[in-house]
Formats: sequence, C-alpha cells, structure tokens
Amino acid sequence: MKLFDTYDNSKFRNEWVKKKLESLSENLTILDAGCGTQQYRKYCEHLNYKAQDFGEYDGSGDSVGLQNKTWDYGKLDYVGDIWDIDEKDNIFDVILCTEVLEHLPFPNNTIKEFSRLLKKDALLIISAPFCSIPHQTPYYFYNGFSSYWYEKMAEDNNLEIVEIVQNGNPTEYVIQELYRLADNKIKKIFIKFLIPLIRSLYKVKDESYLHFGYQVVMKKK
Repeated sequence: MKLFDTYDNSKFRNEWVKKKLESLSENLTILDAGCGTQQYRKYCEHLNYKAQDFGEYDGSGDSVGLQNKTWDYGKLDYVGDIWDIDEKDNIFDVILCTEVLEHLPFPNNTIKEFSRLLKKDALLIISAPFCSIPHQTPYYFYNGFSSYWYEKMAEDNNLEIVEIVQNGNPTEYVIQELYRLADNKIKKIFIKFLIPLIRSLYKVKDESYLHFGYQVVMKKK
C-alpha cells in the first residue's frame, strides 16, 4: 500500500473487483445485489447487467456514524429484500455483492438466496468488512465477517471457495482509524511524521487478526 492509499481502503478492493468483472466472458447475466449507486456497472458493459437494492437509503440515514451525504441508486431491476429476490431459480451466471452484508439483518439467508439464484458452476463475487465502524446507519447490523463465516456459508449452501483475499493489515487499519480522528489542521503533520512512526513501531507477526475485510469468489457446485 502506498502512503495515501491508507485512508481509502476501497482502492485495493475496487481494483480487485474491476479485474474480476473485466475477466468475465461476454454476455453473461450478472446480478449486482445490493448495488447501491451501481459503481461497478461501468465494468459490466460486456455483460447482461441487472441491479438490485432495497432502495431506501438516502445518503443521510439517521446521521449517526459515517454517512454518504448524497446517494443516487439509478434504475433498479429488482427492488426489495436481498434475501428474497423475485426471480426464478438458477437464473444468474454471476452475482456481485460488495460491502453489503454488514447492512443486512439476515446475511446467512442472503447467501442461501444467492445459491438458489445461481446456475451450476456460476460465480459469487463478494466483499465485506472484517472489522468496521458504524456507517449508513440505521442500516448497519454487523461489524464484519471472518474467514470462518465464509467457509461455513459455502459448506451450507452448495458453494465452494475459489479465492479469498485479505484487504489490509493491523498497521493499516490502526492508521486509518487514527487518521479519521485527526483534525483537518493536523492531517499534514499526521501524514508526514506520525504514520512513518507508527509503521516503524507497530509490527505484528499475524496480519490476519485485524484488517479491512475479505474479498471472496465462490462457485456454485
């Protein structure tokens, strides 16, 4: 990670998702589940793209925690609960679900629903936090998901994990949260002096116990 990437943990994730989408064969039908503002639609021009969301977040929420301020869903093909999508079985070649699971009261049911909707050998591309602070409240229900959760969901829903990638490490996570707390007036000082100091002092052997999140690819058996 470059120095300034520390304050935007989405950079690594976005590049990973972009590569996954651009590598997909033409004309596959993809569901962007919990699509939000459809930020990845631009990488799906070669695909039959379908957008789904519950459509109720307005950017301000209840003003607690981090909010997006502005929000535009665009045209949605499916509106409603992500764990109960009005579509027949085995219809999608790919389902994309990025940074959504923490906002769902029923994430386990959601993975079950994805398995129902996917064709045999179809792909499920997911990202979600491992640890996060409240955001988009009141639609925030889980702090994050461990690798063991993905393994259990795959086992229970006729899926197999093809790839699981960790985003960030304890040092980067601590720096991100300290930077968020810093006053705008001292951020330049923080960047120039404190970050190098933290990186020189804060060394850990196990980088998996605190990080931003996992990026996962599963395949329907």
